[in-house]
Amino acid sequence: MSNQEKEMSIFLDVFRRADKNDDSALSWDEFKSFFADGVMTTSELENLFNDIDTHNTNNIDTGELCTYFTQHLGQFGPIFSAIEKMNGHVSQALMETSKEYDSSDKTQQFITRFLLREVMNQFAALQRPIDTASDALDQKAAETQEAGAAAAEVTEVKGSSTIPGRMGRRYRRQQSNTSQSSQEQGLGVAGGALSSQVDRLRSLIDRLETRVSFDIPEEQIDIQNEKL
Repeated sequence: MSNQEKEMSIFLDVFRRADKNDDSALSWDEFKSFFADGVMTTSELENLFNDIDTHNTNNIDTGELCTYFTQHLGQFGPIFSAIEKMNGHVSQALMETSKEYDSSDKTQQFITRFLLREVMNQFAALQRPIDTASDALDQKAAETQEAGAAAAEVTEVKGSSTIPGRMGRRYRRQQSNTSQSSQEQGLGVAGGALSSQVDRLRSLIDRLETRVSFDIPEEQIDIQNEKL
């Protein structure tokens, strides 16, 4: 798989999470619900929607979404490619560990737990500056908005308000991670992918340290191996 294909696979997952009714098309309401950040106004979001909808169908398909965002990745392109590759390596490592851990001697088991904890620590260390930078950009963007305009852009979506700013971003991240857990594991965008991997590794370490057997679906590993 080329780097561009790896980058696009990230946005295929974004599309799946945004496509609430699973009809393989993003309506304006679905787009607004998923991408609204409390900073972009409704009219600005609508202009973005129309820019992405190059087929002029009033819906966005997977190709349009992937094409648009991959053209704007810039310095983030290598990051998304690395995340996709990392997901495959993590899944493979967890699968091999599940097969070999019980038959390993005590020293090797210790080394396995130690290495897993270090991987988890490295993921957490990467996530901290991403969170800090994201929060800082949210705050800077919010400061440019007039107080009245910010309040006017809160829209009702399925009976609940779209939450602007930093709290809204965190809420959407939680919702995104919840949605991910019911889909294919190992696919996600930067901060969410790191959070997911940290959670998986933490759970695995807990199981290893209590010597509880665990299984990772073979199908998941097959999917990841096909992408690498």
